Amino acid sequence: MSGEIPRNGWRARHSVAEAVANVRGSGFLAVTVIAVVAVMVAAAVAVDLAAAHKIVAAEDSYLASGGDLLIARPTSDGGVIDAAACASLSGVEGVRTAFALDVQTGAVGIVGRPETRQTVVTATSGVAALLGIEPLHADQAVVSTLIADRWQWSTGSRFQFEPDAASDLNLPQGVLTTAAVADLGLISEGASTGVLLTRTETGTAQTCYVQVAAAYKDDLMEAIPALLGETSTEAIQVAERLPAGGFAQDPAHEFDARSTRWIGAAAGAIAGLLWAVVGCRVAGGSCTPRPPRNRT
Repeated sequence: MSGEIPRNGWRARHSVAEAVANVRGSGFLAVTVIAVVAVMVAAAVAVDLAAAHKIVAAEDSYLASGGDLLIARPTSDGGVIDAAACASLSGVEGVRTAFALDVQTGAVGIVGRPETRQTVVTATSGVAALLGIEPLHADQAVVSTLIADRWQWSTGSRFQFEPDAASDLNLPQGVLTTAAVADLGLISEGASTGVLLTRTETGTAQTCYVQVAAAYKDDLMEAIPALLGETSTEAIQVAERLPAGGFAQDPAHEFDARSTRWIGAAAGAIAGLLWAVVGCRVAGGSCTPRPPRNRT
């Protein structure tokens, strides 16, 4: 020991001084043990961090692909969803955004491109929150990345639907401006080659999309049909956009149950054992417990 314990208590500087004295006294062996322990603990922490990062990355990828989306649609052919009821779900606890949506495949031609028939996606205003864009005006549209790549469109590009077909489908007949380019495949495969327009929160729609927080998913799947006005004659089915993945596996459980969660404690135990063995050798004593004396 470098000295006696001070009468006014043990302070941090005394601990540091004692540690320095012990290292100096044990020489090369202490430095080697410190280096080995540091590398061992650092490696254990790195392995656990890598495992945790893999779980988080898998969850992020799943959510980015639409893993937090629920889709509500009627079970009967030709059934519809009330658009206003769907949009109102945005105010329900656990719901991040909700929007009514229709996809019309190959519905209308584009002026100047008579050989094409364009898929049109119409949705209520809540779709903007899902795509991370500003709400659209009546003369604006979101173009899917596939269409933008095919026709070399970008933000600010202008186009126009063929007036007659646009009139029949109640679509804007004037010139539209591309407000954003986005991966509409997040919504559905059918929307992946579409042009997205916003619609009013009146009338009916084919589907209702609801983006939810993970903790509320099960409860909302049970509640949404009633909130959308399900009746005994018109059932509403709610399904996950991606039926398997991060939500199904429960990332929080995966994190808590990861195989590397105890690796840090194991490294600490091994380091403690190593220090104990080295301490015995440096002190010149035996690390083997002595048998009890016979007092008879």
